[in-house]
Amino acid sequence: MRLSDAAWCTALTCPIGCCDTMGRCQSGSSANACGTQGQACQDCVGLGFPSCDPALHDCSTNVGPCSASNCMGCCAQDLCYPGNSLATCGSGGQVCESCASNGLACLGQQCAEPCGQGTCAGCCAGNACVLGDAPNACGQYGRPCTDCTALGAICVSEAGLGGACEVVTSCTSGTCPMGCCDANGACQPGTGNGVCGSGGAACQSCPATATCLAQQCVPVCNAQTCPSGCCDTYIQGPCKTGTSDSECGQNGQICDDCLSNGLQCTNQFCIMPTCSSCPNGCCDDLGQCQPGTSNVLCGAGGALCQNCSLSGDECSDQA
Repeated sequence: MRLSDAAWCTALTCPIGCCDTMGRCQSGSSANACGTQGQACQDCVGLGFPSCDPALHDCSTNVGPCSASNCMGCCAQDLCYPGNSLATCGSGGQVCESCASNGLACLGQQCAEPCGQGTCAGCCAGNACVLGDAPNACGQYGRPCTDCTALGAICVSEAGLGGACEVVTSCTSGTCPMGCCDANGACQPGTGNGVCGSGGAACQSCPATATCLAQQCVPVCNAQTCPSGCCDTYIQGPCKTGTSDSECGQNGQICDDCLSNGLQCTNQFCIMPTCSSCPNGCCDDLGQCQPGTSNVLCGAGGALCQNCSLSGDECSDQA
């Protein structure tokens, strides 16, 4: 259920003071909460300004003759202002502008069109346009932002169009029989790796070694989970030893059926069964009889050739 926008501190509800981070209207004349016309309150001390001008409700400091050399904001005679308020807007030590007198807002130390339906796809927090997809600043079409958390709701967003508060309904087996309930209490299809499940149960997050198949986390057979064997026809299938003629392979690859091609499984590879008699040498991976005297192909008695160089050994006496 979508909720209407809750009341928010704005220029209409707080014309003299400023709005704090909780959306409450403050007087706007203290050094820690300074501002007017519903703008976000400024902490003057935190900004490096010792006081709040009681007439303009703006942070200020007396720097003597104000100029670009001693003011990063804007100047009004000897006073330097941050340059981001409606009455004193500007930067680089230039003379402050009054945006309010022209119906504008001060955005980025420049007078510009205020946040509203024509200038903001998200929502307006004072005069600042925000994305509108945050739980405590949710909204769209340039309307005032809403704090969904204060309403016991969540912010459901649309890409590039802000969002809207929606009440979290109770997710149970009765309301979500075909899917699972996520951490926010919303019903999910239950087919994703991060939200896997069914029957209205709590959604499961499948680990990296599994995938969501038929709404259940099923172990995945791959090089990570089956490094010493091979996987059957289905990649989700169990890990096989990879040493039989019908299921031959290694490194988590799909098993090969050597028999169907007239081959045999040797050392987890399908090879031609031609090395049936090799009493004076060894058999290589292709089933060929080798002398068995080299470091790469070492062996005797028709055994499988060994690669001695892998272990740094020498082929001696064909052992």
